[in-house]
Amino acid sequence: MVNTIKGLIGEGQTQEAISQMAKFATGQSDLHNAVIQISGQFAQANFSFAMNMTDATANQAAISKINFALLNLLDQMQLQGLFSGDRPSPEEEEGPRSKLLFLASNPVDMAVLQLEKEYLEIRKIFKNHRKKFIITEEFDASLDTLFEALDREKPQIIHLSGFSDESGVFLSNKTDRTSYLVPFEFLAPAFKMLRSSAECVFFNTGSSNLFAKVVSRSIRYAVGIKGIVHDHEAITFSSGFYAALALEKDYEKAFKMGRDLLANLPPGPPGKAGKNAEPEKPEQKFFLYQNGLCDEDTDTPDDFYVLKEEAASKGKK
Repeated sequence: MVNTIKGLIGEGQTQEAISQMAKFATGQSDLHNAVIQISGQFAQANFSFAMNMTDATANQAAISKINFALLNLLDQMQLQGLFSGDRPSPEEEEGPRSKLLFLASNPVDMAVLQLEKEYLEIRKIFKNHRKKFIITEEFDASLDTLFEALDREKPQIIHLSGFSDESGVFLSNKTDRTSYLVPFEFLAPAFKMLRSSAECVFFNTGSSNLFAKVVSRSIRYAVGIKGIVHDHEAITFSSGFYAALALEKDYEKAFKMGRDLLANLPPGPPGKAGKNAEPEKPEQKFFLYQNGLCDEDTDTPDDFYVLKEEAASKGKK
């Protein structure tokens, strides 16, 4: 198996090599975390090249560095006897597959988002993990098709990308694909009905932190965003999140990987910062809520009615 993995690396099949190494490193905390870390770096390198943030030469240098790190890690794993018998650990044996439902809405009267690119990046990550994950999608989601997809697929992971504000999410009108705002409190009961099957909801839309907090009381994990998020930030975080999740189904570790990748991005959209611009500390936008709680977020209200009361109070002044 060691020679097989080395062959994969030599042939440029880095993702497959990472997947094979992750199987044998399961149960070895330090080594498995190292594989996940390298997987995140690989996802970031691919994303940066796809978004024209790096050229072909820089991308090849990054991939070469990643392959060198894999070979060093492979030597460590071999020294610890992880390839004895060439059998992966029991945790990696075939079992029930988890279903990820990718929901996207980009109404024609709103700015164009790179939702297809985000979807393709996620599909690429899970390409070598088809025995563990199934991906289904619903583009141009309207209220009807969103509800239908949730009921039909009954996914373990729900990913929603598009536009939202503090009051709700913008879905597409079925007739002309123009936008209409669906209040979060109207959507919340639909997600609550999935509490027996769903494990995690990822709202990759701006100002979705309150919705994530509320939904996480029914579905254990929910990722939400505080404030505005740019395309490159949304795709980078989701790439890191799912790259880690593909190797180990641990939502907290996956969230950390997404945030680590995001921390390495330059501030602002690609190409906007000048060459001599001073680097700024990235603003924390993504939050993971578990059972309605997040230690890092103490400002978000507990429910929708709090926001309404605050808005009404301001209106009276």
